[in-house]
Amino acid sequence: MSFVMKDKGLLQKGGPVNGTTIIAADTVCTGNLESGNDLRIDGTIHGDVVCKSKVVVGNGGQIFGNIRCAQADIIGHVTGNVVASESLSLRNGAKLVGDIHTPMLQMENGVLFDGHCRMGAISEEHSNTLRTKSAKEILAENVN
Repeated sequence: MSFVMKDKGLLQKGGPVNGTTIIAADTVCTGNLESGNDLRIDGTIHGDVVCKSKVVVGNGGQIFGNIRCAQADIIGHVTGNVVASESLSLRNGAKLVGDIHTPMLQMENGVLFDGHCRMGAISEEHSNTLRTKSAKEILAENVN
């Protein structure tokens, strides 16, 4: 199952306004999620997240899958790989089990990170062909 959100934005005074899609606390989504606008995850996603803009994983948010986006700000828990083409911020209390690829990384004290980090620009071609492990594969590696 796959969720595809194609936000068109609201028209206000003749111009488009981009909105933020929010997955609220106590909401559980199973399947891949794709959005052209910002995403805020305060609930749980079991699947990959692809966003052309910014992904925020809130304090109670959990993602069991890979994230591919322009910018990511993680406060909650992610089990999966993160490819952020512009920047990635890991905030105090964040837990990330998986690999990171981003040109700019900010990590606060109190972050739990278990994985590999690759810094540097991400080409569009490389981003589309980058092999990412599933959350199940990552969890299996960390159990052993």
